Amino acid sequence: MSVEPRKYRLRLFIMSLSRPYEVYIEDDAGNRVDFPIIASDCGLFTSPVTSNSIQMAPGERYEIVFDFAPYAGQNLTMGNNMGTGPEGEIPEYFHGHGGASAGAGNTSKVMQFNVGTSISDSSNNGDVPQSLNPNIVWPEQTTEVAQTFNFENGGDARWTINGFDYDDVNNRVLARPQQGTTELWEVKYAGGPGVHPIHVHLVSFQIVERTGGSRGLLPYESAGLKDIVLLEPGESAKILANYGPWNGLYMFHCHNLIHEDNAMMAAFNVTALDGMGYNVTDDLADPADSRFLARPAQGNSYDEDQISSTISFLAGLHAYDATSSDTGAGSTATVADATVTSPVGASTITSTFASATRHAGHREKVNTGYGSPRRQAVHSVQTPA
Repeated sequence: MSVEPRKYRLRLFIMSLSRPYEVYIEDDAGNRVDFPIIASDCGLFTSPVTSNSIQMAPGERYEIVFDFAPYAGQNLTMGNNMGTGPEGEIPEYFHGHGGASAGAGNTSKVMQFNVGTSISDSSNNGDVPQSLNPNIVWPEQTTEVAQTFNFENGGDARWTINGFDYDDVNNRVLARPQQGTTELWEVKYAGGPGVHPIHVHLVSFQIVERTGGSRGLLPYESAGLKDIVLLEPGESAKILANYGPWNGLYMFHCHNLIHEDNAMMAAFNVTALDGMGYNVTDDLADPADSRFLARPAQGNSYDEDQISSTISFLAGLHAYDATSSDTGAGSTATVADATVTSPVGASTITSTFASATRHAGHREKVNTGYGSPRRQAVHSVQTPA
């Protein structure tokens, strides 16, 4: 991909079926380059975290700012260093470990950046702010584990959580947190093969601990709120969340789609709090709520006016007001626009990582300016052979 010698804000979104990644960027000499990570699944960090790689799994999102200015006229390569090692059980993860599978040597290659020598637009190219989002509302702290969930292979291609899969209708509701309360959950890798990226619907959670394995809790994982936590073999993690503002029935599941498609899902029921001053009266417990039912597509369904109308409707629900600070969820977005979109980068690239061993098709969305409402141009970028 051709880029100018300036700063770019890169949104990384793993869309592989099951493969995890350790994403890095290196120069022509093979040296990894440091970059600031500014956001994850649920928004901006309080301040940037510097790293030279990011470990990610299907469904996870991170945002970085990369400065191509020192590399004018050169090429940089984004690569993947994630494999399960020679002892691993999924050969497609390998990238050159003894030729474990045909074409495996190409799983280390994501994309190449061809850096130009001139800048067409020097706006929004300043330093990355050290204060990004001071309005993160962290969950109320507790050390008492309310729920423990074991993710494992139950035999006969059954992928289970605490021994149950989603086909077990009478037993798939495994937790009943009270609406508006905070719970600490411990999620455990209890069996494979593969990795278990755990995704919890409704909430944004804080990863407070990872034990087992060799990684520990990585700095960029704890710098902001997330909705997916990656479990590698032998690992356990503790995640803290406020279960609100809505009541109703929600899922949590493994985001490894092979596991998910084999029913590695469960549900939690957020029960209403009565008489305790919790001020959310709307109810999303009815799956047949007419506000959210699918409608037949019309000729103008995807016009900008229709899209804007739908977005305005969803924003008008004020879905996160109950867990926002006194300044409100809207002001958090304003802070984001003011502190990040102005000083850094005139172009935004969203990389979506495909799960193919050769010539993986990566779709790039390119904006002219952060937070720009302009229509996005979509390009297809192929991984180098």
